[in-house]
Amino acid sequence: MSSKHEEHPFKEWLSDNLRYLVLIVCIALGIVAIASGVRVYQSFHRQSAAKDEQSTDQTITIISQGESESGVTVSRQTVRKEPETEKETAATEKQTETETKKQTEKQTETETKKQTEKQTETETKKQTEKQTETETKRQTEKQTETETKRQTEKQTETETKKQTEKQTETQKQTEEIDTLKRYSSAATLYADEESNIRSGPGTGYSVIGTAQAGDPLTVTGETDKWYLIRYDGQNAYIAKSLTASSYTPPEPVYRTITSACNVRSDPSYGDNVIVSDLPAGTQVEYLGGSGWCEIKLSDGTVGYVGEKFLE
Repeated sequence: MSSKHEEHPFKEWLSDNLRYLVLIVCIALGIVAIASGVRVYQSFHRQSAAKDEQSTDQTITIISQGESESGVTVSRQTVRKEPETEKETAATEKQTETETKKQTEKQTETETKKQTEKQTETETKKQTEKQTETETKRQTEKQTETETKRQTEKQTETETKKQTEKQTETQKQTEEIDTLKRYSSAATLYADEESNIRSGPGTGYSVIGTAQAGDPLTVTGETDKWYLIRYDGQNAYIAKSLTASSYTPPEPVYRTITSACNVRSDPSYGDNVIVSDLPAGTQVEYLGGSGWCEIKLSDGTVGYVGEKFLE
């Protein structure tokens, strides 16, 4: 009876603290798991370190010297090189060399190609320019030669023509003079229009004067086409076609001034007024012209007025 009574409190305590026991067990298991993981990591780390030490092919020794009171102190320090096997180093070096060689060859090829293209382009350009220059020079020389030849031929032809004409004219003049017949007594003719009076029987002779229409001419001889006349005390010639046996002056043409205007000495505006304010309705003799018309006033004054002022 008493034993049952003693077990009852334990069960009651166990029932009250079971959850704490379970928690403690879980924490213990977690600690064990962590410790096992640490051991595994340390083991793996040791193996890796041993492997790295075996794969190291050389070490670098650094020697430092320092002076002290007793003499020279030498210290050595070993530095471990980055882990790399000899085969990997050789392969890396070979790959690097191959890549460098390829890049160098490619760059050299590119540069060579560019230089070749540039040189070819330059040479082509030079040849084209030289060829163009040569062709232009040839064409220019040919054109110049052709033009010079044409000009020479034209000039020669002109000179020949002039000489021929001059020679022909001289021959005609000589022949014309040979046909001269002098009158036993002078005759009177009249200039039919304004005409040149020349020193000889031909247009190649110089003009020594002018005869106005209606001027009397003293004729002393003739050739086939020219009259020999006396002009200013010397012998001269006038073309037969410009003379007449008589002269009847043409009937004057009169026109009326439509509005007051100035009469000028020249057919232009300026300081050339000879009659101011000619009144409208004035009758003037029209002598010719258009735009500016030549007129003659009743007192004999000859001048010019604008055609718009004439009726």
